[in-house]
Amino acid sequence: MSAIPWTATLKTLTTALLGYVFVQGLLGPVPDLVVLEETIRNLYFHVPLWFAMILMLLGSLGFSIAYLVSGADRWDERASSLAAISIVFGIWALPPACCGAITPGVASVPSCFPTRRPSGP
Repeated sequence: MSAIPWTATLKTLTTALLGYVFVQGLLGPVPDLVVLEETIRNLYFHVPLWFAMILMLLGSLGFSIAYLVSGADRWDERASSLAAISIVFGIWALPPACCGAITPGVASVPSCFPTRRPSGP
């Protein structure tokens, strides 16, 4: 299988877009809601990682079924690769799930990074 001639361009574009999202996720403006405060930044990272993980696991399931039907090793390789990458995505998505309080001030998950602003003028 020959490489697509514009593979380097796609890699550069992907890296640039991911860098932009990462910087905007940490430094960009977010709605100033008292209930959410800074925890809304979890939506930049946590939710997309879990969506990608679920889609990759479904793809792995499909390739596994194709392997069981045909017995061709290429389907097994694709299924195991997707499963391994989805586990990595799941591990990357755990810190926001464990450390981000859903609603500050409500006893739910303890926050590793306090988001309370000092009250007063």
